[in-house]
Amino acid sequence: MSSAQAPLTSPAEAPAFPPTEVHTTPEGMRVVLRPSRANDIVALKVYVSMGPFYESAGEAGLSNLLQEMLLHGTRSRSEDELQEALADLGAKIATAAGGDAGSVTLRVARKELAGALDLLDEVLTQPALEAEEVAKEKIRVLNRIKAQADSLLTAAFELFRETFYGDHPYHKPVLGYPTTVPSLEPGHLQAARARFYQPHQLVVSAVGNFEPDRLLARIGRLSLGCSNGVPAPRSSGGITLGRSRQVVKRRESQAAWMVLGFPAPSYQDPDYAAARLLDAILGSSMNSRLFTELREKRSLAYQVSSHYNDQLSHSFLAGYIGTSPGKFDAAREAMLREFRKVVEERVPSDELDRAKRYLRGSYIISAETNGAQAARHGKYEFYGLGQDFGSRLLEGVAAVTAEEIRAVAERYFRHHVLAAIHPDAASMERLALEGPPPTLDETLRTDGNEEESG
Repeated sequence: MSSAQAPLTSPAEAPAFPPTEVHTTPEGMRVVLRPSRANDIVALKVYVSMGPFYESAGEAGLSNLLQEMLLHGTRSRSEDELQEALADLGAKIATAAGGDAGSVTLRVARKELAGALDLLDEVLTQPALEAEEVAKEKIRVLNRIKAQADSLLTAAFELFRETFYGDHPYHKPVLGYPTTVPSLEPGHLQAARARFYQPHQLVVSAVGNFEPDRLLARIGRLSLGCSNGVPAPRSSGGITLGRSRQVVKRRESQAAWMVLGFPAPSYQDPDYAAARLLDAILGSSMNSRLFTELREKRSLAYQVSSHYNDQLSHSFLAGYIGTSPGKFDAAREAMLREFRKVVEERVPSDELDRAKRYLRGSYIISAETNGAQAARHGKYEFYGLGQDFGSRLLEGVAAVTAEEIRAVAERYFRHHVLAAIHPDAASMERLALEGPPPTLDETLRTDGNEEESG
């Protein structure tokens, strides 16, 4: 459909918009529509099954490179011409890749939606993937990999990820490795585009001022080609640690960085709401325990917080800290002590209430824009969580008790993985020899004979 045809947007005098609608096209593409007259911006997000979970060891970085190349021109437009066409419409297209999903985001004013969708169709289905441009992009990706390696916190997280996930596909970095990216050629990208961008593997989510029937019809005409009808596999299960593990790498630096993490509930787990509260209590806000105890009271941290890598499966909750090398041992024990405390003691009611208010406020604020809402509703559909997932989560958070918090912490915070970047060789050797500090399992005298699996 060209921009000269009937507009896809709603006239100003249209009646109140209906709630979120979920449709499935004849080809199997799922489409989530949430009309809104709050402003004239239309945000559209495409989710596709791709990323390290769907890559072989030799393909690491393939999805990310493909996503980067989508905006480097099409078969009929150079990169400059594509950017000029987007600028003429006042539209923006962005791409991203993650552990098990990639995305393409379109933002445009409602009156230019038809033309912008034509460009989006072209980007998704006709990327140029020219050898010269692929070679340039590989250099940029390799520079990003090096920059991440130069960041001690990022390096500590990558070391943690490799150790925590072991042989599971999630251990691979999204950007890939310096040894795999150079081997990715245009032919690999063409095959990956055909493999990943099939209608039955896509979810398209749109929020803004549009006419739903017309937009649905236009999305259904995206020229993606035939689907093979085989659904992409989904990750399932979780990581069970049969013992705690500690890994340390030496790097010249004035600081030492550490990530200490545990398996955690995933989106569909009944314990998910309690785990979100644990994250808020431990480290995701300025008045959290890690910040207050390790930085404010004991001056052990340059930077300290927690990170909840919540996914459809194989989630983890970790604390991280940057400290001086001389304070590393004290910081390590202090962080582990904070994880122990939520197992051994009930969270006080005022602290629990504060965490609940923080989560509710954060959830509401994080969906103020059409783009954020399109991302949220698309994600819910992509992972099969249901469009009421957010409401159910807030209800679950409100209902969580202090005893449930303690029980979930006891269930998950047993064995851990600790990954550190440390500048002192002697300390590194001593840490490797002495092994991990006592586990929560040992502290609580629970059974520690589980088999390690991933």
